[in-house]
Amino acid sequence: MAGSDAILRAKRKKAQALLQQGRLEAAREVFGQICQRDRRDYEAWVNYGALSGRLGHYADAERAFRQALSLRPDEPAIYFNLAGLAELQQDLGAAEHCYREYLRLKPEAVDGLKRLARLYLTLGRLDEAEHYCRQALARDGSDATLYNCLANVKQDQGDFEAARAAYETALQQGARPAEVYANLGNLFNARGDFEQSLIWYRKSLAEAPQSPATLGSLGHLYFRFGHFKQARDCFDQALQIAPDSHANRWNRALLLLLLGEFRQGWQDYESRFQTVETIQQFGRHATDRPRWQGQAIPDQTLLVYAEQGLGDSIQFCRYLPLIKGRVGRLVFECQPPVLGLMQGLAGVDAVVPAGEAVDHDYQLPLLSLPGILATDFDSIPAAVPYLHADAEHLAKWRDIIAAEGLKVGLVWAGNPRGLNDKRRSLPLSMLAPLAGLQHVTFYSLQKGEAAAQLQQPPAGLEIIDLAPQLEDFADTAAAICQLDVVISVCTAVAHLSGALGRPTWTLLSYPADWRWFLDRDDSPWYPSMRLFRQSEVGAWTPVLERVAAALAAESAAGK
Repeated sequence: MAGSDAILRAKRKKAQALLQQGRLEAAREVFGQICQRDRRDYEAWVNYGALSGRLGHYADAERAFRQALSLRPDEPAIYFNLAGLAELQQDLGAAEHCYREYLRLKPEAVDGLKRLARLYLTLGRLDEAEHYCRQALARDGSDATLYNCLANVKQDQGDFEAARAAYETALQQGARPAEVYANLGNLFNARGDFEQSLIWYRKSLAEAPQSPATLGSLGHLYFRFGHFKQARDCFDQALQIAPDSHANRWNRALLLLLLGEFRQGWQDYESRFQTVETIQQFGRHATDRPRWQGQAIPDQTLLVYAEQGLGDSIQFCRYLPLIKGRVGRLVFECQPPVLGLMQGLAGVDAVVPAGEAVDHDYQLPLLSLPGILATDFDSIPAAVPYLHADAEHLAKWRDIIAAEGLKVGLVWAGNPRGLNDKRRSLPLSMLAPLAGLQHVTFYSLQKGEAAAQLQQPPAGLEIIDLAPQLEDFADTAAAICQLDVVISVCTAVAHLSGALGRPTWTLLSYPADWRWFLDRDDSPWYPSMRLFRQSEVGAWTPVLERVAAALAAESAAGK
């Protein structure tokens, strides 16, 4: 026993010496040896966990911290470490739980209040973020980072003046000017003020010219206002400084795909599961099976899963028949609203709802298929229709939509929780130029919160509401097949109408989402689609005036 104690003392001394020398991997190895010799050595487990986390061995770090917690269940520091580890892995639910446990054991801890405030800000839970931020400020009113956090919260709440005042207080309390200036740039960017935002970003970069975050924000500003070369330069520079800056790589992917630079664009697009923003939007898919790389697996099952919105599932399910020859069994997991629609998709052996257990050997997110198949403009699979309405639904809608003249479906708003929805959606009132058109009957396909706007339509615009009878997208598909034209903003209905090969007029903001590319009024994805674009940010009225003129011409031609 004495010999064993002597060995442990020697190892502890060696581990500490290695730490002081900065030899972290060697120190981690020795702490690991101590843990194996004495599984009740709390300090060794904590050190092994901390070093494992710093060196990127996250699974080892969590196991070590859990073991330390079993030895001291009421030690708040362990919960703090576990929360930080969860944040590193972008498991924000686990981080929230651990920070709450930390504050349960140490309720006055400003660091825990501050971390939880920032976590809720990231999650978009703004009232909770403000609550914890103000609790922390009540305990330490001189912490500049807390004022910065509060300003971020007020900005996301849309309170411009309160946000600006908090940023100014942060500056007075000693916050880094570069950070505050960048945040002021973000504030004006959110307000749509290009010139003021540009001024503040440039001031920030004058203080910290190598900041990948500020370069990325400036790139986003240029991108948003159509200055694509400058945006590309900013993203490239940011990624040269910090190649693992996933948010910048994601934004560059959207830009490159918009410009039609597919090869690098598809590569960068794979960063979408590595940023907090996109993980919040798209979620994670729980499967431990290897990712399919495009190789032949003739005797095995591939699970391809829908990863983003309904429109993305409708647009990119066209790729599934193209890979059937490479796999033994092909299973598509999709969102329940499109499940019925997808049942007849060619080349797919089974279509299952999200969350259903499926035996499979490999897995792949749906929007990785264009990259695997090296899609460019010449190889976009554009044969339509690739989705179809079934006979039963068609019979139902044949009697419901039976007006004379031009029958036009309308969708003016997307999912309000979608990325950039404020830019792609418009209020029903903006459709006023369509009022008074002769020999045209309008039908609403609009679902969700925006459908309530039908209670107060623009003067003279009569719209028949179909939404109460649209149970799912199989219904919507059959309804679209009875219409002459579908007019929609960039939503799932536009994609569905295009996938059915129906005449579709899509209304696009400036700049449009990457899939619509630049400066064209047609879509290589959908041969039956016509694009009506804004010429500048927010300019919807000229778009609707062009649509009204085109509808009048269609109606006159059909008389």
